[in-house]
Amino acid sequence: MSETRVDLDIKGVGITVTTFDPELAKNLRHDFHYFISAEAIKPSLQISHRPKNLRPSTWRELFSVGDTVLYRPKKKEQRTRFFGDVWVAYRFEDRKCTIFSDAGDKAYEACYLVVLSYAGECLDLRGIHRVHGMG
Repeated sequence: MSETRVDLDIKGVGITVTTFDPELAKNLRHDFHYFISAEAIKPSLQISHRPKNLRPSTWRELFSVGDTVLYRPKKKEQRTRFFGDVWVAYRFEDRKCTIFSDAGDKAYEACYLVVLSYAGECLDLRGIHRVHGMG
């Protein structure tokens, strides 16, 4: 199976997602079809989706609330588990995020939320604010 790359340009916020899950890539292209970049971009955020067995075994739980678990950070990396079986490692300074999961729909949901959160924060800083509940 080969890796698929999806390049998004959301009003100048470049986000690249790489995954070995063709369904996740298809869903991203569908939900963000207005923002698909025809050319490879220099992303301001790189998101990598990987199988859960590639998650480092050194993660140590800090505390949990429901299905969400926060792990002890490692240097400049924030570590969280969502939905019970989706692990997310954020390296904000490096502008990288890795999602470890074999749970297709849940992995997609985490990826979707990371894209929206990051793009929203960047656009807020430029004075382009999010509007909720318009339709």
